[in-house]
Amino acid sequence: MIVKIMNAAGSSFPGVKYNDKKINSGKGELMLMKNFPSFINEASDKQQVRDYLRAISVGNKKVIKPQFHAMISTKFQEHGKEELTEIAENFMEEMGYGKQPFTVVFHNDTDHNHVHIVSTRVDKTSGKKINDSYEKLKSQKALIKILEKLYATK
Repeated sequence: MIVKIMNAAGSSFPGVKYNDKKINSGKGELMLMKNFPSFINEASDKQQVRDYLRAISVGNKKVIKPQFHAMISTKFQEHGKEELTEIAENFMEEMGYGKQPFTVVFHNDTDHNHVHIVSTRVDKTSGKKINDSYEKLKSQKALIKILEKLYATK
C-alpha cells in the first residue's frame, strides 16, 4: 500500500472538483464526508463543499495554497473501498487533520483500488496552518502505523 501527497493547490480546491468529476462519470464513489456542518452532506452540491473549505482557508491569508490532497492506493483490489475508507479516516487523524472537514472518494478507474482525500491545511478552529513540515515522510510513517494497528496479528 502506498500514500501519495499531491502538490498543494489554491483556494479553489480543485481536488473536490476532480473527485466530483470522477463520481459523475461513474468512476468514483463518495465514501465519507467528515466534520462538515450538517447542512453540507452527501447530497449537497460540491460547490458548497469547496465554498466551506475556502471559507475556513481565507481565515489565514499567509496560506496561499491551502488544499491538502492525498491518495492512498492498494495493490490491485487487495483492499476494498470500505477498508480503504477506514484507513483514510485513521490516516487523517494520524496526520493531524482528524478534526478538519475532509472528503474520501473511492476511485475504480485503475487496476489498483484507491481513495482520494481532500481537506484544508488551515485549522478550522484556530485559523493556524496545520504543520506540513516533512509531510511526505510523516505520511509514510502514518500509513505504516495505521496498517500495523489495523492488521497486526495478535
